[in-house]
Amino acid sequence: MSDESLPFEGQSLSRDQQTTILSGISGASLSYLPGDVVDGAYQLLRLLGRGGMGAVYECRHMTLDQRYAIKLLAGNQLSSETWNRFQAEAKSLARLNHPGIVRIYNMGIDNNQCPYYVMDLLIGESLDSRIKRGGKIAVVDCLDIFAQVADGLSAAHVQGIIHRDIKPSNIMIAKEGQSAEDKVKIVDFGIARLPKHDSATQSQTATGLIFGTPFYMSPEQCEGSRVDERSDIYSFGCALFEALTGAPPFVGNSAFQTFLMHQTEKLPTLNSRLTDKSVPESLQAAMEKMLAKKPVDRYQTIKQVGHDLERIKAGKPIMAQGVNITIPPKLIEKEGPTSTSKRRLLTDETDNSTHEFESIDESAQDPKNYLMPLAAVSLLGITLFAIWFALDHFVFSNQKPLASAHKKNQDETPSLFNAIDERAYDPKRMRAFGASEAEISSISAEEIAELATVREDAEKDYEVRRKDSKWLSTRFYSGQSFHFPTDIYLGAISIDGKPAVRAVGDIEAPRNKDAFLYLITSTNASPEILHKFGPQDLTGIAMVFHDEKQIPEIISTLSHWSRLKDVWFFNPLLKTISPKTEDWAESRIEDQNLSLLNSIKGLRSVGLCNHISAKAILKSSWLKKIDELALERTQDFPVLLKALPGLTNLKSLFLMEQKGVSEDALETLTQMPNLQKLTILRSHLTKDSRNFFKKMKHLNYLRLDRNDWSTSEKDDLKKAMPGCNISYEKVIDRTYWYMFPENSPNAWKEDRPGKTRQ
Repeated sequence: MSDESLPFEGQSLSRDQQTTILSGISGASLSYLPGDVVDGAYQLLRLLGRGGMGAVYECRHMTLDQRYAIKLLAGNQLSSETWNRFQAEAKSLARLNHPGIVRIYNMGIDNNQCPYYVMDLLIGESLDSRIKRGGKIAVVDCLDIFAQVADGLSAAHVQGIIHRDIKPSNIMIAKEGQSAEDKVKIVDFGIARLPKHDSATQSQTATGLIFGTPFYMSPEQCEGSRVDERSDIYSFGCALFEALTGAPPFVGNSAFQTFLMHQTEKLPTLNSRLTDKSVPESLQAAMEKMLAKKPVDRYQTIKQVGHDLERIKAGKPIMAQGVNITIPPKLIEKEGPTSTSKRRLLTDETDNSTHEFESIDESAQDPKNYLMPLAAVSLLGITLFAIWFALDHFVFSNQKPLASAHKKNQDETPSLFNAIDERAYDPKRMRAFGASEAEISSISAEEIAELATVREDAEKDYEVRRKDSKWLSTRFYSGQSFHFPTDIYLGAISIDGKPAVRAVGDIEAPRNKDAFLYLITSTNASPEILHKFGPQDLTGIAMVFHDEKQIPEIISTLSHWSRLKDVWFFNPLLKTISPKTEDWAESRIEDQNLSLLNSIKGLRSVGLCNHISAKAILKSSWLKKIDELALERTQDFPVLLKALPGLTNLKSLFLMEQKGVSEDALETLTQMPNLQKLTILRSHLTKDSRNFFKKMKHLNYLRLDRNDWSTSEKDDLKKAMPGCNISYEKVIDRTYWYMFPENSPNAWKEDRPGKTRQ
């Protein structure tokens, strides 16, 4: 029998050999063999492979008469956390339909006992088999294969899906249709793994439960830490190393020793493993960046890896290489006297493209910084270590019952960190908004990605709190003060119209003063937090809630707040950087929700964002009652713009990153008879825009973020509008990005350039 537990044709076994016994969810033994029908739809044809968690069969859909591969999972080895997470990833993969990823067609639970999913039936072989057959693969072929892997993996990462077990046996080289061309497919996403049936101990998962395979596990994966797409990049590098040389970079005598090698051993050079010394210097540089011990020192997206592999194929320099690349002196940040961090901007001489390097923490060069706290564990204690590791990583409290896959599919919100790619920070876009060069150089895509990991930690923290009935039942306000948590930020709060401060600890707030709360994105995980406020505690709230199905209930809660005047569905303090981070600041409210705002009796100000249409806003009866309207990226703004001069009740207008704010729009705004307060942020204003502001005779407050206007130009505007308070702020403002106090291990140190998560 082949040791491949994969969806490939070409294996032949007797009927008896193809019988598989699996444990069901209840612990009952289930027998499967060719001829059986799974879930009333899929007839099993022949066994393709099996392992510790199930088996893969070729099957036939009895109605469609189409052949697929079906993976049957041992139900007793799946926690509800395991199955729920896999369902989420399978749904996302099913929507992906990427040519480099084996497609998931269906999933369910056979006879209420055995989970399964249905996928493409592939014809070809695994990369692992090809390596074993030939010993190693030529550089040019490796680059072709792994460029395809990078493309497929990038598509998954953008959807928030982390593979967690990239290795040669999960990379398939398939033949499609009549073409003889190799097509690379990635298989076995999620955490429902099928280890090889007769492979060596380390080739299987170390304990049968731990995510990943020791030869390909990242240092953070080895120590049981939460992983992100950079862990997949490390595993990708290990697989590429093996394809080029015939063996993984680190092979210990045990799983435990291999873990330590990943964390402490210096990466061997590719050419040290080869007799012909055929690996180009640029590929070695890329390998070192992929296999950096610390995630922050690796490529930050797999798309960057694929970009460099293509450039290596073309013989061009790469961003990881540092060879034949000029470093313009003006782009090198000087180090402070106590700084251990450097930032480099490198420009290719060949195509003038600029790449931003990650921050380089020089302390990372000391191997002792990577050691896990395992001093008390010896090699003879590997079993105890594995038990501890499994418990630490897989014991979950408050597990929900295993859900049926036949329930109506719900969209899964992808992890924001995994959605970050090189488009997460577009300097050209920020420059078009008026950002100064100092602002543009103050932030990088890497830092946004690092912040996203902190955001996820905070969401998990709130997910725990939402299950604590005692915590939820305790109000934040008592004795003329708010008493906020001190270990995590709820967001920011403004008392009596003063600048917002961090909502942490005790904050004095007399009942006769306005209190406006700006919730930060991590509270999205716990809308129940609104119940910790009494009916008279807040006069205003800016929210970031992502489940549109919860919006009616949220508005119903707000309708009982007797002092509430201002309701915004986005946080204007969180000036996000790109479309990749917009839902950090925006709720998912829809047109049909707008009428519900009529239930808030004292409504004075409304903030709307994203998918809300101008038509829905204009149909809302509350529009003629409020005196302030705030918009961020709403739809069809020109339609709404035409109606604004007729809304004589509006005294304040807030526009942030609102398409359609042109000089023609400013001309229309001059016709608003009672407009007194105007905020325009993240817009494409020009120097000529100042002439339109000068026409707004009733304006007494103007807030902008144009920092490309000269001092004299700003002075000219101020002189022309002596009765107006004009202020300018940064286009890129990280002031309110924090989610943990500064002394927290997860704190975002926004005041330390080049340093992110601590």
